[in-house]
Amino acid sequence: MTKQKISFDLELTNKIFKANLDSLISVSRDSIIEQEKNFQIFIDKLSKEEVDENWLDKSAHYSNIDWILLNSILLSSFSFFEHHVFALCRIVEDRSNNRIQIEDINGRGIFKFCNYLFLVGQIQNADKTKKVWQEIIYFQKIRNLIAHNGGIMLTDPTKKLENHECYNFLRKNNVIMAGSLGHIRIKDISFIQVFRDLTAEISDELTYEIAENYKNSC
Repeated sequence: MTKQKISFDLELTNKIFKANLDSLISVSRDSIIEQEKNFQIFIDKLSKEEVDENWLDKSAHYSNIDWILLNSILLSSFSFFEHHVFALCRIVEDRSNNRIQIEDINGRGIFKFCNYLFLVGQIQNADKTKKVWQEIIYFQKIRNLIAHNGGIMLTDPTKKLENHECYNFLRKNNVIMAGSLGHIRIKDISFIQVFRDLTAEISDELTYEIAENYKNSC
């Protein structure tokens, strides 16, 4: 029995991907605003000594909720991007006459899909040497640190945080690296917006090139 494959519409896929990232940013912004309002209410009650015995826990919650939220939003954003690039690969796979399929490419995740687009699909905007993809590499490493290492940059306390491969990138984007081990804490939504703008640009370029290269294969 032939395995059924999911098919995707090129323009619709691009539109949905960008809309999803915009939604994530809107959710983040609305949540942070709401938490700031709640925090102010909490401070007012604290100053009037109207809080209960859990006031310290609530204080910690309000102190950490922004970076907990935004760290999670970055994970979701990267997941959306990875699946979107997979969808673009599936479109190229459907439209091309090449026998090489996505599953035949070594590696996994975003750069497996990127290699398929570039090497098999001949999509030049999927060239990993381009500056935009070098930026994506940093985001991927940061995503992996958050997802697999609790956001901790160093596992060896004898090493210097300043020598970490992501240190300068995070510092440039005003991301907090707390403590000597560098606990990544995204407290500014602008970092998520940088990722949104970068991946939206990549998506538009890939979508346009695929449409042009395979316009006779729809």
